[in-house]
Amino acid sequence: MTPPSLRLPLLRDWHTHPLLYAAFRQGVDLGRDPGERREEAIARIRAGVRGPAWTIAYGWNNGRYALAKEDFDDLPPLVILNLSLHGLIVNEAGRALLRRSDAAIAGHLDEQDWIERNLRRVLNLFADEGASADRLRRFFGWLLQEHGVYHAAEMLLVGQHEIRLFEEAGLAGRTTFWAAPDLYDVLPPAARGKVHGIKLFADGALSARTAALHRPYRGSSSAGMLIYEARELERLLARTLDAGKPVAVHAIGDRAIDQVVAAVEAVTGIGARAAGAVRIEHAQLISETTARRAKTLGIHLCMQPNFSDDSMYYADRLPDGYAERNNPFRMLIDRIGFVPGTDLLLGSDGMPHGVREGLRQSLFPPHPDQALTADEFAAGYCLPAGGAGHIDVWIDHDRRQVTHRVVLEQSGATLAEPGTAAPSTR
Repeated sequence: MTPPSLRLPLLRDWHTHPLLYAAFRQGVDLGRDPGERREEAIARIRAGVRGPAWTIAYGWNNGRYALAKEDFDDLPPLVILNLSLHGLIVNEAGRALLRRSDAAIAGHLDEQDWIERNLRRVLNLFADEGASADRLRRFFGWLLQEHGVYHAAEMLLVGQHEIRLFEEAGLAGRTTFWAAPDLYDVLPPAARGKVHGIKLFADGALSARTAALHRPYRGSSSAGMLIYEARELERLLARTLDAGKPVAVHAIGDRAIDQVVAAVEAVTGIGARAAGAVRIEHAQLISETTARRAKTLGIHLCMQPNFSDDSMYYADRLPDGYAERNNPFRMLIDRIGFVPGTDLLLGSDGMPHGVREGLRQSLFPPHPDQALTADEFAAGYCLPAGGAGHIDVWIDHDRRQVTHRVVLEQSGATLAEPGTAAPSTR
């Protein structure tokens, strides 16, 4: 059993979206209270809308309750983003505003396939609204002080100007930039040199029923969607690797993960180049057979322990047997040989950030195969010991809860999570 108290190094979040989440911090957080009911969420959104510019409500989990555009059509511009970021609701005033700023997005808001194929364009519109170096500094301060996150990878680069904002904020050393292929192609050489790798999407998300599965979603004839045809994905992988950049591919469903691994196998000479150069993001429903192929090819996995609760949230839509297969960490580590911190990396995708939910769902997951030990969590998620500070963690095994406080060494100050009293004894 994990001891009741731990001291962890600060976190390196291998997968998140700092510019986007910095914009969210000024909006309405629908993820802060897991017990909130639909009526309460609607009331809080309505109270939080200011206008005349966008109000962003984020963290909505459509596995808990439904929301509809009609609930908010009498309000100033409002966008409600699903927790997964793969679904959104825009009210009438927001649609009118979008028609002036991006008519294509406005014209396709109700077409989920189009949204999935243009997700970076959609999300970056909101990430870029009001972006500044000061807002980034405030966001990274919040990440560090409240959640113990020192390094946060930017997996959704907006453009060259975002790199400049990070540099102006003094934060370029606390992130790595990943760019979509079309953006990378138009960046000047100096900016390309600052981009760590290329990010692709192979499918959608469970929340939107667009993650590509081998079986249809419950109560549906749809099994999700693949973003690329097989040959198109192979060409993109080959071109990216030839450019000397690693590639990270978002793939959640088992069909999408199989397509990515098959594409890696198909690219000529990939075996000599793939080790560490290809990363699958999320890999939630990876099968044991495909995991063995991925391990042999040297593919790394970047996964989110805080996605284990998806097994409960999305049980209403997953085919029989799929909820138990989500986030199969024990299979990957014990049977396949993936090593946390080496070829199994951990992050949050901001859903939510930080140690509390990541460690809670590692130690107390819905299904036994999803469990990670505290040592495995630290190896896959934490920076080397020392440096800017540490995280004190307390584990209540009876209540299956985790609390924490962040201690920053440079000032000697202890920064407790708001609303959470640190235990008086350890």
